[in-house]
Amino acid sequence: RLAQWLSPRRAPAPPGAMGLGDERSGKGPSARKMGKTVAGGGGEGGNRSSFSLVSPVKPRGAQKAEKGARTLPARLDVEMLRKTRPKAPAPAKKAWATKTRPGSGASEATRLPAADPRELASMGASRLGGVWAAEQSQGLPAPPVPDTANYYGAAPSSSQSDARPAAGSLPRANSLPKLPLGSKAAIPTQSIFERDSPRARATLRSFLRNFLEANGADLRLDIDLAAHALATGTPITNAMVQEICVMQNDLRSLDLSGGREVTDVGLWAIARHCTKIEDLKLSGCDEVTKVGLRSVALRCQRLRTLEFQGCKNLDDEALRTLAGGCWDLETLNLNKCPKITDAGLAEMARVCRNLTYLNVSDCAQVGEFGDTALLELGKFCSQLATLDMFGCRHVRDKGLIAVAKGCTNLETLRLTGCREVTGSAVGALAKNCHQLTDLSLAGCEKILNKDLSVLARSCSKLQKLDISECSEIHAVGLHALVHQCTTLKELNLERCLRVSDDGLAVIADAVKLQTLNLSNCAAISERGVEDLAQGCTGLSYLNITGCTQISRRFLMNLIADLRFSEPAHRYYGYQPKPDAAALRLAAEEHNRRERAAVAMQRIIRGHLGRGGAWVRRQEWVIEHMLPRMQARIRGTIQRRIWKKDRIWRLENRAASKLAGAWRGLQSRRLVAKIHAAEALRRE
Repeated sequence: RLAQWLSPRRAPAPPGAMGLGDERSGKGPSARKMGKTVAGGGGEGGNRSSFSLVSPVKPRGAQKAEKGARTLPARLDVEMLRKTRPKAPAPAKKAWATKTRPGSGASEATRLPAADPRELASMGASRLGGVWAAEQSQGLPAPPVPDTANYYGAAPSSSQSDARPAAGSLPRANSLPKLPLGSKAAIPTQSIFERDSPRARATLRSFLRNFLEANGADLRLDIDLAAHALATGTPITNAMVQEICVMQNDLRSLDLSGGREVTDVGLWAIARHCTKIEDLKLSGCDEVTKVGLRSVALRCQRLRTLEFQGCKNLDDEALRTLAGGCWDLETLNLNKCPKITDAGLAEMARVCRNLTYLNVSDCAQVGEFGDTALLELGKFCSQLATLDMFGCRHVRDKGLIAVAKGCTNLETLRLTGCREVTGSAVGALAKNCHQLTDLSLAGCEKILNKDLSVLARSCSKLQKLDISECSEIHAVGLHALVHQCTTLKELNLERCLRVSDDGLAVIADAVKLQTLNLSNCAAISERGVEDLAQGCTGLSYLNITGCTQISRRFLMNLIADLRFSEPAHRYYGYQPKPDAAALRLAAEEHNRRERAAVAMQRIIRGHLGRGGAWVRRQEWVIEHMLPRMQARIRGTIQRRIWKKDRIWRLENRAASKLAGAWRGLQSRRLVAKIHAAEALRRE
């Protein structure tokens, strides 16, 4: 059943299939019961991570007779099935699964070779057993019944028919008939046992790559049904979406791009079972309406990414519905949604204040009746980093100025085809958005050289710039751009008619430039291209289509001198060689080695030179400085001696003066005593 579900071909479905029913024909139970009817346990109960076994539909009489009897659960683990399944009779060599078709009075047995659960488990598909029932419920065809008489050689005997197990049970693996895989001609073209065909191998590879983790046992949290549909040719249906959601409730990312058969029923299943989903891609799902989006908005509160690229029926009402619940959106892609206007975008901008990526390219009605959406973006979405407005020809300066003032973290801005944009908007971007790395002003014919100079002075981190069809740009603006934006890698000057050889001489100074488009620049000649190739050595892509002054012979001679380039095949110019990356790495490695060798030689020469200079300096010191030093030392010593001698002389002189004064004092005292004695004697 798994192989038939993954197979792109199907046969007509048997009558009386249970499940969701075909919403296109109106048959089957309503959509509100589909979570309980698909796969016998797709509702909120049951083990969703185990092998699914779908019991056949029985007539009403048989159901009443078996009422109250113990039935086999709809979802059981493979190991439990192996332990609890009934033993098949020993003489039986072939096992047959009986399927009772309702509508007839008695049970009509259809001989169908039973599938071995161990084979399904070996493929990592133990969780996809209920998918066939889900597709039956959608009205999809059931697996075809092979011609057992021709396939196995003869019809089974009555004893073998009696040995068939009851409906709902699994036979032993050793009781299954051997498949003649060696003879491909004997296998029916649409048989589920066609395991050796390229289609089966592609289906298995896609299943293992897109559904299972590396261990081969658990379902991935991010499932890409678009890649699976592309690899196998199987369209994405509501039943497939619902079965995936039932099996993996913790789904984080689901890609349904290109699912033209997915409707609101599939979105309802996502909203019911996968409330933790964060990334949902619905590009190309034209049948999705606001009814299904309402359920997603109300239940999936963790959504961070929504993509509606190419959804032609998506309108403002759908955006208002999403705005009612998806408040944490960070990425919103509305590329090629022609019914979107400013009203819906303004509603999303008011509530999605964490928005970092917004793509409204080819939405021709945006800005048609004013820049309401851009005004709201600038007011509420301060974290916006990428804004793509390719083809929004009605956008004007007022809205862009509001975005520039409010979204200062803007890194990527594409305004291709916005012919009403002038230098005022560019000045506001240069004044506020200093983190810009990717800017497209293609077709903005009102941009002048002074606007480009203002932009280059403020946005020095610019790496990609598209100013094609800006007819007023020439060498003056390019000079400011090249010398201010030193990190520029890609430059598009297509149809810039005033760019000449002088402009190319200026561009030759951009050492990091890798891609340059000069197509239909009729004023450039061979001299400018030669100067460009010699100065801008890192240039890998050069497009000079429509430049009539450049001959093919000159271009071939120029390319012959370039180590990493070859003639381009899709345009007139040159492109990197297939092994250009390896050649560049080898050249960079060679340059690094050369620089290292030069540095080592410089160090050695410097050391040797410093050694010789030291010897010569030592000789000069001995010859000139040593005598001076000796003279200074001798003078210092002599001055010290002279100082000591002077002090000694001064001390001797002072001592002599003191001794003379003392002796004079003693003499005067003695004389005074003598005179006093004589005076007494006279008296």
